[in-house]
Amino acid sequence: MKYTLFSILILILLAGCNDSTQEYMPINDFTDSNKPVSYGNHQDVYVFSNQKLSENASDIMKQQFGYPIEGAQKERIFELFWQNFDSFEDLKKAKNIIFICNLEINDNFTAFIKNKIPQAKIDQVMNNLSTMITYQNEWSDDQLVTFVLGKNENEVEDIIITKTANLYLDFEKRFLDRMTRRVYYRGTLKDNSLDEYNYTLQIPSSFQLYKEVKSENMISFIYRYKKKETILPDKFITVYQEKMDVDNFTELWVKKSRKNIGQVILDEDEIDWNRAKVMPKTFNTWNGKDYFGYIFEGAWENKQNNMGGSFKSYAFYDDKVKTAFFIDTAVYYPAGTKIPYLYELEGIAKSFNIKE
Repeated sequence: MKYTLFSILILILLAGCNDSTQEYMPINDFTDSNKPVSYGNHQDVYVFSNQKLSENASDIMKQQFGYPIEGAQKERIFELFWQNFDSFEDLKKAKNIIFICNLEINDNFTAFIKNKIPQAKIDQVMNNLSTMITYQNEWSDDQLVTFVLGKNENEVEDIIITKTANLYLDFEKRFLDRMTRRVYYRGTLKDNSLDEYNYTLQIPSSFQLYKEVKSENMISFIYRYKKKETILPDKFITVYQEKMDVDNFTELWVKKSRKNIGQVILDEDEIDWNRAKVMPKTFNTWNGKDYFGYIFEGAWENKQNNMGGSFKSYAFYDDKVKTAFFIDTAVYYPAGTKIPYLYELEGIAKSFNIKE
């Protein structure tokens, strides 16, 4: 009986601890705790190659991985660091690594690659099937490593020119997954703020309700660290919805909606139209739903308070409920880069789901 009572008490305590949070992890676990911890910036990519790339191929890689996000500053998502293979042992536990190998060159680098890659794959490459092979957690926990292999100089150049976009998407997805895992580390906010709405959104427990204007169908949440002396970003996520015919869901509606959110919810913030752009793009949620829509990204400013920052908005249309939705994410962080926090907020936005 004593054991039973003790067990019940533990269950009650655990339930009490979960009053404010609940588990939510929309992504599969991609880590390996049996490996040593990876190090380095999430946005740094180390590149090892035994072939000097042509200016064309090199520019394609730099442009793809250096794609700038419009915002308060044009920040690049990734930074490529080209390294000599002699430094590999010092960098083998980095989070992001790319190997580019011309297999016809007989050197230590090629010998290393041939030792790591199965012989069947090497044979395929030598039979004119240049390839990219990606490994998870090869030398450290939470690590992404890609091998780009060609049998000669031209084959290596061709695969870089034609497949670098796919290579970039692999690393960007891992970056988004990492930031999503980070933002949900402590679980989700458990309150009734969204009970009256026709959708769900998993808000992390580190956020709180910021503002709600029911007459405008707008609700907003904020992350703001309580200790003022600590320099951390303010992060906002706002949802607006409007019943309409799909023909009215246009780029003009997207721009008007973001302007309205700035005025109604975000303390009369304004868009810096010289540093903003709208792009047609499908919005993909974590539950596999794909919506026709737009991405709107750029800089916001508040002239009255002499403040500014970056925003990224996801506008999309749901045919079933005949409603346009607008999820706006914004960051105020003058002390540093805003990209990781925009990706955290994207991870939250992708938790969107229409209620049955």
